[in-house]
Amino acid sequence: MTDNLKAAVVRACWTEPEAQQSYRECAEHYGFLIGPCIPYTPQHKGKVESGVHYVQRNFMGGREPTPLPQANRDVLRWVQTTAGMRLHGTTHERPLLRFDLERAVLRPLPATPYDLVEKEVHIEPSV
Repeated sequence: MTDNLKAAVVRACWTEPEAQQSYRECAEHYGFLIGPCIPYTPQHKGKVESGVHYVQRNFMGGREPTPLPQANRDVLRWVQTTAGMRLHGTTHERPLLRFDLERAVLRPLPATPYDLVEKEVHIEPSV
């Protein structure tokens, strides 16, 4: 589920939201569904952002900046020992164990990465 940010959703709508073209092409390439939050329902957005807040408070809180390779190693260790093994507040399951069950039905990534194409719009000045 995604928030209705303009980089992902051009027009928020209850029944048929319009996804931004590049985001839609990326979703088609990787085979995922775009599920924007329902507009004007802040309780929907909370579920989307709660994971971000958890990482900010529990992993990043008080940490000094580190080089990316070290940060990746640190966050992997944190997920395997702390975040993934806690009892989740809503599901009452351990996220890492739940993911291990779901891993079996995940499709592999495509052989080629998504090629992001930047599009420029040129507007002719009015005469």
